[in-house]
Amino acid sequence: MTPEQERWAEALAIERRFGEQATEHIAERVTALAAAGDDAGIARWIAITELAPCTPPKTSDPNRFCG
Repeated sequence: MTPEQERWAEALAIERRFGEQATEHIAERVTALAAAGDDAGIARWIAITELAPCTPPKTSDPNRFCG
């Protein structure tokens, strides 16, 4: 599996697990990683958001969880 495929898998898993709260979950993770000074962790989460699904959901904002 390539790193890009890993990010896709992670993005889809987050979407599946957190649904409409996925964006909030990602923001919390990035905030925690920033507080810890974990630049590599921040970069990984940003990469996940850039590959996250951007198709219109069944409800809510069609631009949620898009990088």
